[in-house]
Formats: sequence, C-alpha cells, structure tokens
Amino acid sequence: MRKLITKLFFCTQVMLCSIALMNQAYAVEKTNSVLREASQYEDSIENLVFDQTITPEGREFYRAFIKAWSNQNKGERHHIMVYERANALGANKLWVEYRLRKLYSGVVLTGGQNANDKIGAYAAQAVFQGIAAIKLQEM
Repeated sequence: MRKLITKLFFCTQVMLCSIALMNQAYAVEKTNSVLREASQYEDSIENLVFDQTITPEGREFYRAFIKAWSNQNKGERHHIMVYERANALGANKLWVEYRLRKLYSGVVLTGGQNANDKIGAYAAQAVFQGIAAIKLQEM
C-alpha cells in the first residue's frame, strides 16, 4: 500500500511539472507572437510620449514638455514615459524615462504658480541630450 501511494504521489508530481512546463511554453510562444506582431507596426509609429501624470500641475508639465519636445525632436523615433508621484507635502515628483532610464527628474509645486513652460522646455532638452548620449554609447 505504501509503494502504491508513493507511486501515485510521484506520478502526480510529474503530471503537475508537465502541465507547468506546457503553460510556460505557451506563455513564451504567446509573448513571442505579440512581439513579432508589434514589430510590424513599429516602423509606422513616429514618437510616443506616454502620460502617467496624475495632477493638474503634472498635466500642465506634460503639455509644456510635449510642446517643447515636438519642436526639438524632428524625424527621429523615440518612445518615452512621463511619470508623476504625488506627495502630500505639496511638491510632486516628475520624471521622464527612455528605455527604462531616467533622463529627467524634477518637482512641481501643487496649488501654486509654476513656470511649467520653462520647466517643460528644460526637461525636453535634457531628455533629448540624454537620448543622444545613449545612442552615442550604443555606437
């Protein structure tokens, strides 16, 4: 009886491992197919700047950044993210990432007067220079 229970336990473990491996193989194949499909459309996408801001001041910064970014970045393809983290003390943290690298970091005051046009232009210039440095390193 003990041998039978041991064999059943072993067979169950083998079946569970097989199922887990099949699920993992399916997930890898699904991910690869999504990536292949996305790469077909990559050439048609010029610039993507994703807005992850959460306050009105953060959105003002994003608009100013986009305005300065579109004036500065012509003919190149970049996909960047603009993030904001709220702070209860009244100074929200903003940062801009390109390829998971933080190229700009700053703060924006909530409920007060902000020079968002100047901050956005400065951030766009800093990000543009950061991307140029990254591309230079890759060469």
